[in-house]
Amino acid sequence: MDPELLREVDEARGLAKRSTYIEWQVYKAFQLDKMRNDLDDLFGDLLDRILVLEDLPPEVRLIPSVHKMISEARERVEKIKELIKKTE
Repeated sequence: MDPELLREVDEARGLAKRSTYIEWQVYKAFQLDKMRNDLDDLFGDLLDRILVLEDLPPEVRLIPSVHKMISEARERVEKIKELIKKTE
């Protein structure tokens, strides 16, 4: 292991055993991968919903509640896209 990384691990682990701390970090990495996949699935679902809403006739899209729903869905998609990028 790189000496600098080993020093960081030792500083971060506190009184925990090194092996226990590293195991915990690996577990968290797997959780992060699962969360990334879940977010990607959610992003895809929201994108599908936005695309369906955009196919509505203009007179329906301009109804304030429908317009708000489309805008909120776009905002959520953008937030999810940012989260996915941060976890890569």
